[in-house]
Amino acid sequence: METINNFKDLCEFLSADSPSDLNRRMHKGTDCGASISVRVGRVTRGERSFRLIFNDGPKHLPVLHSVLTDGKRTDHLRLPESLRNLFDLSQKGKRVVSKALPTYATLYRALQDYAKKGEWLLADTFLVERTFNPSAGKFLVVVREKWVKDETEWHHNGGDWSKLTIDSPLVSFSIQTIVEGSDVTVDGEEMALPIATKAVQDWIDDMEKQSSFYWERDNSLWYRLRNTKTGTVRTLQATQGEFKWHQPTPKALRKKVEDYILDDSFDLSKSTAIPGMKNLTVEEFCNDTTF
Repeated sequence: METINNFKDLCEFLSADSPSDLNRRMHKGTDCGASISVRVGRVTRGERSFRLIFNDGPKHLPVLHSVLTDGKRTDHLRLPESLRNLFDLSQKGKRVVSKALPTYATLYRALQDYAKKGEWLLADTFLVERTFNPSAGKFLVVVREKWVKDETEWHHNGGDWSKLTIDSPLVSFSIQTIVEGSDVTVDGEEMALPIATKAVQDWIDDMEKQSSFYWERDNSLWYRLRNTKTGTVRTLQATQGEFKWHQPTPKALRKKVEDYILDDSFDLSKSTAIPGMKNLTVEEFCNDTTF
């Protein structure tokens, strides 16, 4: 299987018997104990059109044209919420004359006010096509309003999945994990269907690498060994009693430093000279590197 198109494909990909079994399989099937969230329901998209004709004369036309095109956008315009009623006055395919609409000046001021306040609708809510006929004193706007009806809900690990079946309409899902012994979460992006199984597996592999990195970082004690004469710095990591040196270090030196660290009688929260070892200090530090 190369593509996940529905719940059946997702369950097959993760070797789950049913949607309610997905989180168990995710937890057992990953080293990091990941979880899965699913978005189920329907998303309906559509578009409606309006033709608006203004007969208010050409005197405001150059200024209004400048506002609408914004010097950059010539095909798209985001219109303020307060003007929605303007377009609700018309019905699909009907022509609305300016008697029922604001004048150029009113429309211009409204656009100016909203531009200053930054109160614009989300991108792609409206698509606007404009034609101008200065000689006739007319300004025609064709508006195509995009709409989305979202009837979906998310189901997360620990929630009620009892009503979900193989036939439930799966829209998208996400896979994530909380790193044990750390305050780090590795969150994946929403994966909309259809999606290639390779893309999902690539994310799972990357999530495993990230969670392994942060688990080791936050479940280890980190020490910095410094030669005060040469300035040489070596990093030592202690994880569950096991030591790991991140730079080549003579075996005899490693043994002495490790024994010194294991002696709990010393305060290593600040740079401390190691007895019997000239020019060497050691201190514990917080490793805040990121993946």
